[in-house]
Amino acid sequence: MATLSHLKEELELPAGVTLHIDIRGLSYIDHACLTLLTNWEKQHAATGGRLVLDWETLRARFSAARPRPRTERPHKEKADGERRR
Repeated sequence: MATLSHLKEELELPAGVTLHIDIRGLSYIDHACLTLLTNWEKQHAATGGRLVLDWETLRARFSAARPRPRTERPHKEKADGERRR
């Protein structure tokens, strides 16, 4: 499994190059790595470089991995009118 520091090292590229990232084998990405890629793309584009990446799929994998907030279910009433806990 790659780490954030490993990803940072891999992104140390010369200005102006085009980088293609294939995410077909990626099953999980955390917020820190997604932010790093987003910020790096902007900085690299400013040097004339380009990042080719399926952003839609990447963001979908990030969204699918995030924990969902718990929603409260309505309490069912007992026969005598007391709420279950």
